[in-house]
Amino acid sequence: MRVFETASPDAGAVLPGANFADTWGITPVPADLDLYATSVCLGRVLPVWVRLLLRLRDFLVRPFGLTGARDVQTEDGPFFPLISQGKDGVVLGLDDRHLDFRLFMTRGVTGDGLPSLMVTTFVRTHNMGGRLYLAAVKPFHRLIVPTMMRRALDDNQRLSDGVRTLD
Repeated sequence: MRVFETASPDAGAVLPGANFADTWGITPVPADLDLYATSVCLGRVLPVWVRLLLRLRDFLVRPFGLTGARDVQTEDGPFFPLISQGKDGVVLGLDDRHLDFRLFMTRGVTGDGLPSLMVTTFVRTHNMGGRLYLAAVKPFHRLIVPTMMRRALDDNQRLSDGVRTLD
């Protein structure tokens, strides 16, 4: 699988007023990839280093009354709350005091004609706390999103093959 960064679509109806966006693609993927199933797999098989970063993040933001990762995870649903689902994409996200974010998952096609999964992160900050938080997490975001995409596709494939993963 090849992961690549690409131009982000307009935030449009996904998150109007977004002041940050980045898009990562991964190819090849099945042309009929189930976006909802992939969104469920997105946070199921996180590497230890990502789990540790999320725990650290939750510990650091708790005094500020911000939502922690454990507060939004469900046993059988997506890693982040599902906002909308349609034939063109799945939108996950959360609104909090400091910022709102959306993960927009769509199918695409590379210039080589290969089917791809595209994941765009949109962020709209509300205050200085949101801007500081975004600046602090951006370097990690660039590492975490491609890692989560690879693992989600691997996990989704194992599940569709009937192989259950333990984590």
